[in-house]
Amino acid sequence: MRIGAGWKFVCAGIAAAIILTALLWGPGLYRSTMNAKYCALAWKLSQDGSDQAALAAAERAAAMRPDHDKAWHLKGLILLKLGRPEEAVEALEQAVRHGPDNGRAWRDKGSALAMLNRDQEALGAYQSATRCRPERADAWYGKGVILRRLGRPGEALAALHRATDLAPEYREAWQAETLVLAELGRDEETVAAAHRALGLAPRSAVLWCEKAIALAKLGRYDEALTAFDTSTQLNPRHARSWSGLASLNLEMGRDLPALAAAGEAIKLDADDAFSWYVKAAALCRTGQPEPALTALRRAVSLDDTYREKARRDSSTHFSKLEGTDAFRQLVRW
Repeated sequence: MRIGAGWKFVCAGIAAAIILTALLWGPGLYRSTMNAKYCALAWKLSQDGSDQAALAAAERAAAMRPDHDKAWHLKGLILLKLGRPEEAVEALEQAVRHGPDNGRAWRDKGSALAMLNRDQEALGAYQSATRCRPERADAWYGKGVILRRLGRPGEALAALHRATDLAPEYREAWQAETLVLAELGRDEETVAAAHRALGLAPRSAVLWCEKAIALAKLGRYDEALTAFDTSTQLNPRHARSWSGLASLNLEMGRDLPALAAAGEAIKLDADDAFSWYVKAAALCRTGQPEPALTALRRAVSLDDTYREKARRDSSTHFSKLEGTDAFRQLVRW
């Protein structure tokens, strides 16, 4: 059957449209398809631990579609995994430039900047992450950690509260919240937060230590002793636990245990003025004024504020020294 001239014209038009569509959309469709394939390959390789190959695949994905935020995000994550945070920041900057509402990319950019101690920039990234994805507990956690590092504990606590509200089983957030509460001197809340955190991480010496310090400040000495004992058993090399235990023993009039604990703390951290001060007080109270003076000199050399503290504590801790010229000269009495 012969096709009429009209139909030939129609068929020619359809063919031209198909060719034009292929010319206009073909390359874009090809690049999008290959971008998706390389992203999937990069993710699988990274999950399998083949990070160098994963990085190569992510780079191909980004090359196929330079405006694809997820490809750049994936590249940044792999670079972080490889321990290359500077390059990760560059990739993640591309991710958020092309995907300004990509909350996860903002969060991971914050993490990379935090690794580089670029804390103010990291805070900006985490703020963008919480604006984009306010339901993500990990973004609030990162923001809280950075705010604490920047010396803004009140704001840090608010961010960490948000994290634990969103994810009540978020162990790291509870631990960070405990530390911030301790820094703020909110002892009852510190004990409560530590109790919650220890329910999730019962073998954390740091948490047991902070709980013990707060309990001691609240006058709950027996509970504090138990918590310090747990902390030092879990991690015998945690200097803060030993110095806290030394201070508590001194407060309870247990001078020999205080001296022993202070000695352990100093072995682990010879530049901790507080441990030297407790050792000096324990030595003096156990009838060893000369070694006490040596230890007190060391404390003062590390932190000059212990001169005034020694003056205040002269009758309780340094009664065997307070009448001597050496003591008076040291504390500038």
